[in-house]
Amino acid sequence: MTAVEQSVSHKSSPLALALAALPEVWRTLLIEHEPDSYGRCRACRTSGTPGVPWPCTLRVAAEDAREIALADQPHWTGSN
Repeated sequence: MTAVEQSVSHKSSPLALALAALPEVWRTLLIEHEPDSYGRCRACRTSGTPGVPWPCTLRVAAEDAREIALADQPHWTGSN
């Protein structure tokens, strides 16, 4: 069973499943969606609003996507 198939059986979000195939996107989301000193997402903040509590939905989806993508990578054993 592939990591994607396992994730579907564990109810990963459709967004995380889609992001798993886009490493440049989920890496950027992980970099940008960090907490500020008040525990709110820096990237989800707009002028006039304090932002949403961290981790935000996009951060969680990006973390799930990373987990799915890395689980599908062949593991290097050091031998050929």
